[in-house]
Amino acid sequence: MSKKMKATVTAVLIISFATYSVDALLCYVCSDALFAAECYKNIQNCSAEQGTCLASVSTDGGVSLYMKMCSSSFACSVLANANIEYTTTRCCSTDLCNNTCVFKMNFLLLGVSVIFILLTCIV
Repeated sequence: MSKKMKATVTAVLIISFATYSVDALLCYVCSDALFAAECYKNIQNCSAEQGTCLASVSTDGGVSLYMKMCSSSFACSVLANANIEYTTTRCCSTDLCNNTCVFKMNFLLLGVSVIFILLTCIV
């Protein structure tokens, strides 16, 4: 894992440190998982201050690391808009919304949209 990836993962962990609460949002939680499936083993009740689920994928040299956690809305949006090289971060606010299927679907929809726009411009 590169130094940039380690720094990104560390920054996300520090900013979005999760604590336990009984009546709160449920998020998948994992750190430095090599496979997305590893992230479905742990579910956490987020604290009242952490009303957002965060999903992040860092890819470098063909290796992807998945991270999912509870976060504050502010911290998640800062990371999502930080334009960190090789890293994509997504924020959501419904129970167990930080799953990879939705994450991949967003890329699929983006790709289809880009292709549609390109085809429209060419014709």
